[in-house]
Amino acid sequence: MNRDGFTLVELLVGMAILGILMALILNLQSTTIQYSTQQTSNAQRLQAINDVAGYVGAQVRAAQNVPDGLTINGSTCSRAGTVPCLAVILPVVETSAPTGCTRLPGTVIDWRLHAYRYIPRASIAATDRTPLPGLDSTAYGLQEIRVASGAVLLDSNADGCWDRVDTPPTTYSGTVSTGLLADNLILPATGTAAFEYTAATRVVTLRLRSVSQMSSGTTQYTPQSAPYVMSVFARNVN
Repeated sequence: MNRDGFTLVELLVGMAILGILMALILNLQSTTIQYSTQQTSNAQRLQAINDVAGYVGAQVRAAQNVPDGLTINGSTCSRAGTVPCLAVILPVVETSAPTGCTRLPGTVIDWRLHAYRYIPRASIAATDRTPLPGLDSTAYGLQEIRVASGAVLLDSNADGCWDRVDTPPTTYSGTVSTGLLADNLILPATGTAAFEYTAATRVVTLRLRSVSQMSSGTTQYTPQSAPYVMSVFARNVN
């Protein structure tokens, strides 16, 4: 006997199968989005570590001195402080000689203090922070502070060339400028220094770790279990 259409039971079975398929598809889509978000967050944390390590490492290699305990903007820059701060002194190299100077560019004519200070993320202006919900009270930013020596370029030989300045000054009172290198870092565990300097070997040690919070509320770290440790040889320090 021929019949047209489907029975009620067949329709119900078909709808049940379709519902199962839709649930599987939605679950797969949700898992894929979550995985993609997690991978993006992992990449951002790793990029923060790479950027800070590469930039600060390059400055340390060029540094002439690695002082400690300096007062910058009214607060002490100490590697062992509650809010760690690493200071280095870099040469300012003449890039173009003054008119009338026959000396080739490349002479050290001044010095500049660079300091890298951890600051609470909550103290960073909202317009300068990347979106990290839930981490403003626990994460830190790494701020670079640049202070000029305040010295006046001199031409005591009257030869049209600025004087060489071979010895870094002991005070820096010139123009202060700041920049933010990262805002998703955390400090190492108590008893472990974020910055260390061994004068005997001229090695600066950096310990870096980044953090982010997933939409699920879980906190993720890079590296996962302990800070990334980078040792930099300050080859120009006397």
